Amino acid sequence: MSWRHGVLAVAFTGANLSAQDLSSAIAVERVVVQFAVARSSGSLSKAIVAVNPVLVREGTAPGWDSTGVRPSERAAALNEIGIKTRRREDVIFCAQRVCEFKNANVFLSLSEPRIVGDNAEVSVTIDMPSGPRRQYYETLHLKLEAIPTGWRIVSITQLGIS
Repeated sequence: MSWRHGVLAVAFTGANLSAQDLSSAIAVERVVVQFAVARSSGSLSKAIVAVNPVLVREGTAPGWDSTGVRPSERAAALNEIGIKTRRREDVIFCAQRVCEFKNANVFLSLSEPRIVGDNAEVSVTIDMPSGPRRQYYETLHLKLEAIPTGWRIVSITQLGIS
């Protein structure tokens, strides 16, 4: 099963979301994270990946922080597939345009998944090293659709790149 067509079905209960809404958000985030890791490093098993606990605004590049934080149930679901939650300042250290990565070699920032029926949209910024003491980023806006086995990406728009 490829990342384009497969998603694990996970059900959690949340205080503010129905179990179905929470499950959909978890599934969408997992597809987006797996896609972003494949795009940046080729394999989830080969990368040390961290995800920003702060949600970013949809459609912004390089992914400006919002006031929202990823719910603990969704952070735990990402942790189950090897994605650690870390603050940006705990992963990327920059001084005078020189950046170093610690605790991860791929850092992802996602917007809140916007799910309406069988369609979802989310923006993701991928930060990673691009040579000695340099940082590369790419921000993408993804559109997904529900399929019987989960969610699949149907549209990718590049919003920004360094």
